Amino acid sequence: MRDLQMKGLTEKIELLLKGLDKSKRQELDLAEVGSRLRDFQTALDGANLELKHLGAHVQKNEFTKILRDHKHTLKELKSEYEWRKASSDKNQLMDGAKAPASAADMTTADGLMKHGLDVQAAGTASLERTLRVVHEAKDVGIDTVAKLDANTHQIEAMYDNLTAIDTTLARSTKVIKRMARKMATDKVIWVFTFLLFAAVVAIIVWKQIKDKESKSDDSSDSGDTASGGGN
Repeated sequence: MRDLQMKGLTEKIELLLKGLDKSKRQELDLAEVGSRLRDFQTALDGANLELKHLGAHVQKNEFTKILRDHKHTLKELKSEYEWRKASSDKNQLMDGAKAPASAADMTTADGLMKHGLDVQAAGTASLERTLRVVHEAKDVGIDTVAKLDANTHQIEAMYDNLTAIDTTLARSTKVIKRMARKMATDKVIWVFTFLLFAAVVAIIVWKQIKDKESKSDDSSDSGDTASGGGN
């Protein structure tokens, strides 16, 4: 899921960066790219945290390679974003420093007044652009803080779940050991019970055999006595 999330962010960021040259809202697009890059970084950090809890998972090496590739991709996208942002800031400064298209005549009072008004208008426009950039950065910052807070709660919940799982596993292990000991005890009891039953059966059989032998001896003695009396 993290892999699919980061692949989707990569495609979105690359599309935004490619469209910057023809975009009429470069500042907004750059702000969106910055937000997507922060989402990318958050997803990568979350994936690294999950990877640490995998233990000896059979696919851990494969997951590590995937995260390494995403980290390299994020580094390249950040570099291009910084270059684009620096170029955009430079262009804005150059636009603010350009002289008015219609240069005023500096030798007359009207020309001086017109030049002053042009400079004032250019300064006002530059301040308005700066203020707009500040507001956009503020909005991006608020959105980033909210996302970081949500991700923090998500990571804390994941940690709590992992702790609960470890506790459950430990409890289950104790129960299984207790059951194994009980089964071993039950086996011993069953063995002794079987031996006792076998002993009882043996005694009964032996008793019956002895009774039969006694009766047989008595019958023999009675026959001998009768024969002697006849003689």
